[in-house]
Amino acid sequence: MIRAVWARDRDDVSPFVWRDPGADRGDTDPLGPDTVTSTTTPTNPFLGSLDRADRHRLVRQTAEVWPASGRKRIDPVPVGADKLWLTALGAWLDLHGHWDTKPYSDELIASILAWDHIATAGRDQYVRVVYPGYLFPLGQPTVRVKLTQRSIRPQDHPTAGLVQRQFLVVIDPFRDHTAVHGFPFLSTRIGPGATPALDPPGDDPVTGLSPSEAFWPRVGGKTFAWKVDGIDRDGRPQTHPMPMVWVAEHVGPAAQLRALEKAYAEDPRRVIDLGGQHVAFAPAGPDGDARVETRALRVLGTARKGGSSPRMSTADVVLPAAQAVAGTGATRITYFPEYRAKGFTPGNAGRVWASTLLPGLDTSAEYKDDLATTGPARDEPQELPRIGFGGAPGDVGSDQAGGFVQPNLTIAGLSQSRGRWATSRPSRAARSTPPPSSVPPCPSSSASSS
Repeated sequence: MIRAVWARDRDDVSPFVWRDPGADRGDTDPLGPDTVTSTTTPTNPFLGSLDRADRHRLVRQTAEVWPASGRKRIDPVPVGADKLWLTALGAWLDLHGHWDTKPYSDELIASILAWDHIATAGRDQYVRVVYPGYLFPLGQPTVRVKLTQRSIRPQDHPTAGLVQRQFLVVIDPFRDHTAVHGFPFLSTRIGPGATPALDPPGDDPVTGLSPSEAFWPRVGGKTFAWKVDGIDRDGRPQTHPMPMVWVAEHVGPAAQLRALEKAYAEDPRRVIDLGGQHVAFAPAGPDGDARVETRALRVLGTARKGGSSPRMSTADVVLPAAQAVAGTGATRITYFPEYRAKGFTPGNAGRVWASTLLPGLDTSAEYKDDLATTGPARDEPQELPRIGFGGAPGDVGSDQAGGFVQPNLTIAGLSQSRGRWATSRPSRAARSTPPPSSVPPCPSSSASSS
């Protein structure tokens, strides 16, 4: 058992600096990690098996007691040494360390989950550093592995140099989303368990955070997408690809969490292509279900220290009844606020679960917090044809709908009740038991109109 009692990197800063819990949190901090991109590598002094942040954290985690909240403390854990031979030619090392990183992350302190180091005659042969984190927005715990190995290459001029690569390993592929009513999947399971070798994190960082804190994983210049196996609200399996952001476990200050959520909400990669799969957005009831053909799903996330939970902002779905009546293509919907908050309740007699994203809804106090209103991936409101009697420009004749009790209607939402709601707003449909007026039924969800 050994402890690292000092790092020479601290010689260049004052004790006040290296005793700061945030001194190594970001790439620009005094003892922060190296920033590596496909076109730049560290020059102070060079890209190595361990950077200054790694060495600083190993001293902290193996030899120093750090204070924690509530008069608690975080005790160091020494490293196991299978071999430790010191000679004038250099050291022979075979070291292995593993730590509980939660106490450090709870205090917003960056940490190392595991470290393996094998060296002969002062020359590194195999060095593995593992950093704790998770995938945003689904929340699967996932570690970032930095692996450095000595390799003889190339063949025409063989040199035994160090080769470094990074990849992600999913610790727990399963996440339960049952309590999140504003997300169409009860659970998700992702694969593969490990990514191929990644491009440097600095190639695609998240705005507002450093590359060591959050980045979009890329392979060969392209964003890596996990295969997501989801179970929808009727218990039926769905599969789709989904890019996600790797986030370090210690990221927790409110400003950083909001920056992460905002950057993701404004990125086009949050739009998931479902390719027309039929998805149940809400559990089926006695009068019908909420299963519709879905073209695209737009996802948002709520970040917290050490994890996150997803929610849907909008989806593009195909409604056969709307196509037959108004000739519309895909209809953009969002969850009805009452359903998003609590699911189906006794007060929602009409079992309304979705609203169409009509102009003005994105600025409504009930909806705007669950919609992306800025950036290239914003949830754009959609103009839908009005079904009316008057023959106004743009109206679709009501004769195509089989007649109405009320004229001048626009599809405003989706309900599980029989018939199609024709009210001024979906909230009225939610409180109504018999439909005030209707359009012809479709095989799946009902349409609410205003």
